[in-house]
Amino acid sequence: MAETDVQQVFAILNLNLDDYFAPEVVGFFLAQWPEGQFVATDLTGRVVGALCGARLDGGRASVSLLAVDSGSRGMGAGSALLDQFRRACVMSGIGMMQLEVRTSNAKGIEFYRKRGFTISERLPNFYNDGGDGYRMVCVLSGISPFSEGCRRRWSQRPRWRRRGSRSSCRRPTLRPLGPRRPRARCCSGRRRRSRRP
Repeated sequence: MAETDVQQVFAILNLNLDDYFAPEVVGFFLAQWPEGQFVATDLTGRVVGALCGARLDGGRASVSLLAVDSGSRGMGAGSALLDQFRRACVMSGIGMMQLEVRTSNAKGIEFYRKRGFTISERLPNFYNDGGDGYRMVCVLSGISPFSEGCRRRWSQRPRWRRRGSRSSCRRPTLRPLGPRRPRARCCSGRRRRSRRP
């Protein structure tokens, strides 16, 4: 996010969230942590989504504001913003992301759950109109793809490789990677000669 995006982000936030935010709020987040502010744009460069993040103590970061224009929802803008924020947190050594969402926002809760967030607590009267909220957290310093537990799980999965054939059968043959090779069969069920790679 750049200084030139502030007015467009201000418009996106106020048109798509249920509270009013002054332009100075966006400027505050931008001054506090420039690397934690992101915008999503369409092909013409128009801002269609924004995420304002804040660094907290204890190795945490907060998704303070996240909004996507109603006409651009369902196209991956929100997921892309959250992924960029997650990457910025990891690069900054932050171990946990958190956010707040209304208890009545079922779509929002499901969106965050699919992206690794879990509800940690209920926040009564959290919003200006007296509405309740949930705090959701996502731990970034858990099992990494290179840890022992993850390696063990992946090594137990069958691994398949697609292999094309030069016979009259047009369907490719899937075979497990390993020393034994099952006999390949054509679509009609006849055995055919399999070629070694």
